[in-house]
Amino acid sequence: MKRHLVFSFYIFDGWENNFANKVHLKYLEKYRDLYDDAEFIISCDDVNDTGLTSGFEKTIIGIGFINVKFKIVKNTLLREAKPFYDEIATKMDTFDGVVTWGHNKGITNLGIGEEALFNWLSILYFGSMGMMDECEMMFFQNYYGGEKYFYGAPLVEGDGENNLWVYGGSFFNMNPQSILKGMSRLGKKLPKLSNRAYSECFPGDIFGKERLGSHSDSYLYNSASNFYGYTRNDWNTVAEIIFGEEIDNLRKTKNEIWNVMKF
Repeated sequence: MKRHLVFSFYIFDGWENNFANKVHLKYLEKYRDLYDDAEFIISCDDVNDTGLTSGFEKTIIGIGFINVKFKIVKNTLLREAKPFYDEIATKMDTFDGVVTWGHNKGITNLGIGEEALFNWLSILYFGSMGMMDECEMMFFQNYYGGEKYFYGAPLVEGDGENNLWVYGGSFFNMNPQSILKGMSRLGKKLPKLSNRAYSECFPGDIFGKERLGSHSDSYLYNSASNFYGYTRNDWNTVAEIIFGEEIDNLRKTKNEIWNVMKF
């Protein structure tokens, strides 16, 4: 099956020196060969700043993306939600196979500490890209109607009508053709773009937990999902809960990325 990466990346003067962006680039470089093609949606405040946007394009090509295209859009109050809506939600019929959605999460979250942020981003990448083989098993193996339509980490439980199941950080894999089939069968329509949380809430807005996948179907209780209050050690504990027997592979991956980063 084909694998597509669609990634929204907000850039600004000095974007390449931002800690979170350094992490993103290293993980994107690591997992680039997973994908048949990639689209980077370059979000910026001035779409006419060609020096800024061309510099980003050269960086992405420089880390090894070959079959890649770029689209430049103006940043809005909706941030990554609008690119997700415009380039994935409304175009699901144009994709076959797996789509990985991601964005440069964490560029404004430096208050939580670099190591805590690194641990969070590591879970986002490993929980989607690093578990791609398991994800595809859940998407495409014949489960007699029990297949998953989304897959990622950390998956957070819903706790009622106003708090649906979400992937904390808005980073996940999806199977657009199964999503469309499921929506048609259930008579559901595409949710309207309404706020910045659109992409994070998208899976839970359409389907319940039964269609949302994660490693070993693990998830975090809603009451324990205040990620912005997590310390580095809290994230380590969360990783053990989520990944279980895969934790050594995550640790190996984290060490690899951490050791090659240039701060």
